[in-house]
Amino acid sequence: MRILHIAYYIFKKEFKSSIVMMIIFPIALIAILGNSLKSDFSGGISYQENIEVYADNKGSYQEIDNFIKGSEAFRNKINIIKANSNKKAILDLENKKYDAYIHVDDKNMLKLHVKADKIDSFDYSIIKNFVYSCAEDLSSKGYKNGNENTVSTINFSNQSFSYYSVTMLVMIILYGTIYGINAISTDRNKNIRERIGSLPIKQSNMVLGKMMGLVLVIILDASIVFLFSKFAYGIDQGNNYIAILAVIFLYSFFAIGLGMCIELIISSKEVSKYIVEILIPIFTILSGGYVSRRILGDKLTEFSMFSPSYAAQNIIFNAIYALNIGTKMFYIELIILDLILGTLVLILARRRLT
Repeated sequence: MRILHIAYYIFKKEFKSSIVMMIIFPIALIAILGNSLKSDFSGGISYQENIEVYADNKGSYQEIDNFIKGSEAFRNKINIIKANSNKKAILDLENKKYDAYIHVDDKNMLKLHVKADKIDSFDYSIIKNFVYSCAEDLSSKGYKNGNENTVSTINFSNQSFSYYSVTMLVMIILYGTIYGINAISTDRNKNIRERIGSLPIKQSNMVLGKMMGLVLVIILDASIVFLFSKFAYGIDQGNNYIAILAVIFLYSFFAIGLGMCIELIISSKEVSKYIVEILIPIFTILSGGYVSRRILGDKLTEFSMFSPSYAAQNIIFNAIYALNIGTKMFYIELIILDLILGTLVLILARRRLT
């Protein structure tokens, strides 16, 4: 019960001070980025999917091209390149010359081919959705989708707002590391050793209580930003709220644990904040938080797996759009990081604060 009392006290103390930084700031940032980069999401070169197509029936090229021209969702999003042969198209894909390759066989079956490293990505879901939609639209002419586990239709309207509502939500949760730094710094400056010695409470319970309180603050802040985006900006946030709340909790715990751990090791509030202010942009850039990961190039994109923000974003995108992206490993990654940081905080706090 004492842990809950501490958590409640910390929550009540910190929530009001978090409103500007953790709620108003990300809401404004979503609006700014959503409006300023809207053109990039409605057909800018950086976000266009280049797909090579080889068809056994030559008339298929024109029919697919007509579908794209008549589709508001894909008109400026999909760029089709005609392949001379099946072999050349596969070779181009292996050399990463194009984002995907579609083979339309003599029975008008659309078969999608992509590189293995592209499957667990948001771009892949767009391409797969294009194949699904094309086959559906041209079904009267005998076209069929030859791919299993097709994703549900994505609403591309307001896409820039949809994208940044997720990436900025993840980024602002990560800024919760500062609360973890402040909590440890405050305890050190107030000489918590003497205070705990005179109280009937274990030092580990004090730290856990503070972690719980700060995590609750971030969860509430993030939930408000999420709901504001849904109702004020009219963004489709799906209906899988359990998965979204789960990742908000896991990433909030990660942020608080990371902040506390850094401050316990460095023992300098200013230096700890400086480190965090470097880490947050790096994690956000690698995860595609500011701009699409495709702009980073293939070499830098490979480092995305080292950004926990990438894991959190993929889980949320999958929950909202039902992208059929495998998120099991992303969940495992966040849980392992939480367990490691939580354990380190308890061990370091026992040594450094008592």
